Amino acid sequence: MKDFGDTVLLIKDNPKFLSLIEKALEKKRLKYFHELVQYYDKRIYMGKVDVFNKASEYAYQNEFRIYIRRKSDESLKIHIGSLKDIAEIYPANEFIDTFEATEKNNC
Repeated sequence: MKDFGDTVLLIKDNPKFLSLIEKALEKKRLKYFHELVQYYDKRIYMGKVDVFNKASEYAYQNEFRIYIRRKSDESLKIHIGSLKDIAEIYPANEFIDTFEATEKNNC
């Protein structure tokens, strides 16, 4: 987690967060799909691989993806409004220290 930056945004209400994203995409009339990424063993898997598949070496990421179908490869900006009621911001080192301490206590 330390490689991703110095700040953590913790979403406390995932359904509400996803709803805000969906509303913003629908407002722009964009077609989208979302789901949890399915992880596969690349040494033995021979099936279809799409944007919702990833090699099992990344399974620790527990990734959720949103795929937006569009013809442009330019950056897409959407405005979802305030996250004040559904998210908290922490300095990454404080969040990681608290997380690691909790993990030690749960072992």
